[in-house]
Amino acid sequence: CDADGDHMYAVKKLDKKCRLNRDIFLKGTIELAIEARFLAVIEHPHLIKMRAVANASPFDDDYFLVLEHINETLERRITRWKETCHGYSLFISQMKKKTTN
Repeated sequence: CDADGDHMYAVKKLDKKCRLNRDIFLKGTIELAIEARFLAVIEHPHLIKMRAVANASPFDDDYFLVLEHINETLERRITRWKETCHGYSLFISQMKKKTTN
């Protein structure tokens, strides 16, 4: 959600330039179709949710996925996660030392 509480989404599809190279097109199409299949059945708090998929063949120009949009990069999310978990890891390591002594 953005500041107004509206949901934000990302549309994911293959670039039309991928069609210029058969191998790249096939690889990209297969990977996008597999991603759609996984996201359709997997539910986990650390994975984005797929909200919609085009009613078309993965090989069509009009094939796309609609995914939740995350307002940060993976690098920033990992950094934030490390900052959050750092205190927990110190606490756990200190507890382990106390129980082994």
